[in-house]
Amino acid sequence: MQLTNKTPYQAERAVTMDKDAAENLIVAVKGTWAFAEGGGLELAVDQSPIALMDEYGGEPATTSIVQAFELGFPKPSTDVAMVGHAYARRRGTRQAEVTLRAGPIRKTVRVTGRRRWVSSFGFPRATKPEPFTSIPLIWENCYGGSDPEAKAWEPCNPVGRGFRGKKSKIPWKDTELPNIEHPKRTLAKPGDKSIPWGLGFVAPFWEPRRSRAGTYDAAWLEGTAPLLPADFQETFHHSVPDDQVAPQRFRGGEEIEVNGVGETGRLRGQVPRQFPVATVFFQRAIKGMALPLDTVVIDADAGELRLLWKGVINVHRQVLKIRDIRVTLAAAHGNGS
Repeated sequence: MQLTNKTPYQAERAVTMDKDAAENLIVAVKGTWAFAEGGGLELAVDQSPIALMDEYGGEPATTSIVQAFELGFPKPSTDVAMVGHAYARRRGTRQAEVTLRAGPIRKTVRVTGRRRWVSSFGFPRATKPEPFTSIPLIWENCYGGSDPEAKAWEPCNPVGRGFRGKKSKIPWKDTELPNIEHPKRTLAKPGDKSIPWGLGFVAPFWEPRRSRAGTYDAAWLEGTAPLLPADFQETFHHSVPDDQVAPQRFRGGEEIEVNGVGETGRLRGQVPRQFPVATVFFQRAIKGMALPLDTVVIDADAGELRLLWKGVINVHRQVLKIRDIRVTLAAAHGNGS
């Protein structure tokens, strides 16, 4: 199944079955741009490859995703993710904010230097934040974690810190607080419940994705496996927090602005309006394939914007008839749906 890529971006294809056991052709195209000084974007010389699996910082059970799988089924709308470090703008900074604006999406995270719980007349008190130069914007630094003694964990972020189960027996003294929190949901004492508040990718076995994956029970094993269960939800494919999923798919032209990251402290640009399309050539037929904008990734450390477009068509019992998949650039009038 030949793939002819006429764009400056990376392209890949795959054939997979849906929940009805029908074969589907997926085409993914990924473009990388560099944020220019003073705003704007320039096409990057080195185009990032399409991720063929979820890539973790270490062991999947104890670390977060640094790059999400990009060749699965398209998402119902556009995801926006950000990776990198928060940077202090001046020497001696103990606390700062990172703000993300991408189209209608707005999010602010509070970043704090290292803190720990200490005892003050027998009561817990958080130490003054230590000055920091940079802090990784990863879920390990956000509120969350697990409590083996209480056999409990934060389902939305089991790799973070600050979480304690009910009646926990783990000593709180000298344990560390999260570096990254919701500005209005900071911890006041050990055992307080907060909300994980990060900007990166969410693992498929974390909530809310886990609950959307469907039911894998004895009935599924007997009658449906290895296909997806009937109650599988398409929103499972979203790999970012719900508040980073666009209410409507990006179409190009959306403004992007991030503050508190990178060497300059600010990244600005517009989502490019020109988008790719695919044409599938069968032995006796030709089908067009729209490639809606699936994922927007801002890599603050690299100063890059990465866009993933993705489309799918049913090719059941036609896979061997596909001669060529041709990817080209469409006119610059907005991203098709």
